[in-house]
Amino acid sequence: MDPTVRHPRSVGGRRQGWNRCFGTLLLAALVLAPARAAVPEATVKALFLYHFTHFVSWPPAAFTAAQAPLVIGLWGSDPFGDTLTRVIRDEKAKGHPLELRRVANAAEAKSCQILYVALGSEAEFRESNLQSSPILTVGESTAFLRDGGIIAFRTEAGHIRLRVNLAAAKESSVAISSNLLRLAEVTERP
Repeated sequence: MDPTVRHPRSVGGRRQGWNRCFGTLLLAALVLAPARAAVPEATVKALFLYHFTHFVSWPPAAFTAAQAPLVIGLWGSDPFGDTLTRVIRDEKAKGHPLELRRVANAAEAKSCQILYVALGSEAEFRESNLQSSPILTVGESTAFLRDGGIIAFRTEAGHIRLRVNLAAAKESSVAISSNLLRLAEVTERP
């Protein structure tokens, strides 16, 4: 093992090298794993949200300070229970501690770097004008990408799939790693 690569939990350690390879392999396994397998669908989606923090880059203006938290916001009903809280507990991404917030409106959502829009909250999202904010928006509905969302979860033949709207990502100034894009159905305009 390369001695310059440290374990992510070590003091001053960075997530690089084998950690990124592991993350890519885990994302691939999540995409290919049946949704009805031993791992509940909500857990798979929570893991995706966590791993998006390592495969997406935000402009510096998306954070209030260099060490500010990377906020994952939940808008609408919470399908994760305490799963997402457990997944991100004590984790960091790109030097930012991860934080989970429940948001009720567009003003609160603007403080997030990742925003999960639950089923039933799409109309509020569509009218929010968040589409040009530096926020990775993630949703579930078939219309989510047409409404300016960036990533949509879709269950197909028992597998969780990702659909990515690259035009929306560009408009939001978020950069998605090619490693993540390889696992997704990519569209320029839905």
